[in-house]
Amino acid sequence: GPELAQPEDLMETLELLKERGRFTLLITHFGYHKDRESNAETLLRFIRGHDIRMPVIVFASGEYREVNRPLVLGLGALAYTDTWPELFMHLDRFVSEEKGIA
Repeated sequence: GPELAQPEDLMETLELLKERGRFTLLITHFGYHKDRESNAETLLRFIRGHDIRMPVIVFASGEYREVNRPLVLGLGALAYTDTWPELFMHLDRFVSEEKGIA
């Protein structure tokens, strides 16, 4: 069956990606930092830099949506959302496409 990984932090996530190469789907938070790029930016740049083909959904607080959403989509995220209904909509669409019923 499907495997679920819940890394504790960004570094553990990057290590898992180095070991596994990819997951079916990755959901992450934006992870703003005042003194460096966000966790989502670091993660998406890592994925792109290692040519990992994997959909990523960024689930965020909604603060600075007008800046953060285009940023992560430009880095290759499948979606950026800040509401539960929208997150479930993206998950439903993803599962339907994976099963070929979209």
